[in-house]
Amino acid sequence: MREAEQAETDAVNAEADRDAALQAVVSLNVQPQAIKDIQEGRPVSRPEGMIRSPIAGTVVEKLITPGELLEAGTTPCFTVANLSRVWVMAQVFGSDLGAVSVGDSAEVATGIDSKNFTGRVDNISALVDPDTRSVVVRVVVENPGNFLKKQMYVRVTIQSRQESTGLLVPVSAILHDDENLPFVYLAQADGSFARRQVTVSYRTGDQYDIADGLKSGDEIIVDGSIFVQFMQSQ
Repeated sequence: MREAEQAETDAVNAEADRDAALQAVVSLNVQPQAIKDIQEGRPVSRPEGMIRSPIAGTVVEKLITPGELLEAGTTPCFTVANLSRVWVMAQVFGSDLGAVSVGDSAEVATGIDSKNFTGRVDNISALVDPDTRSVVVRVVVENPGNFLKKQMYVRVTIQSRQESTGLLVPVSAILHDDENLPFVYLAQADGSFARRQVTVSYRTGDQYDIADGLKSGDEIIVDGSIFVQFMQSQ
């Protein structure tokens, strides 16, 4: 009697396994004729199934190999992404970080066929990258035609909405010494010009913001300062 009860239990378990296997095959959209042939013991060359993505997009990563056993609900197969909108990760350093906030508009330049894209700052990381000493700023960008690709390098310009005051000088006024430190030529009372070391904060268009080294009213050489540098080096 004990053996009979065990046989009945085994039979019930076998039927449950059979039903589960059948459901798995049906869920893969295997052709009904192929399923019938398998049930009746007829040879089947190679039954094919279909896995449908729950969303429209592009397969950006394949996580399985041929012959691998798939566990329903636990085995990741593919990564599908909607590339019509992407994240651009920008690295922001030091003094520039204080001027960036969530919601700022940004322009992404690829350097390819003058392809530029507009976006908006979506997130500012709370951590500093220990290798680059920068903070990652995430910019959400519309990606028509899927032009922006994974791991592509781009240049990001963020338009800060914070008001600030400071001294702006033309880019042409800034020179660099032998140690690559920035300086300008400041007009002296006797009509000569002297070097003045400056601290450059950020660039806006064709101008630099000067954080230190100049004060309002100082007169500097804007054009031709390179020739003064050449004459002083003789």
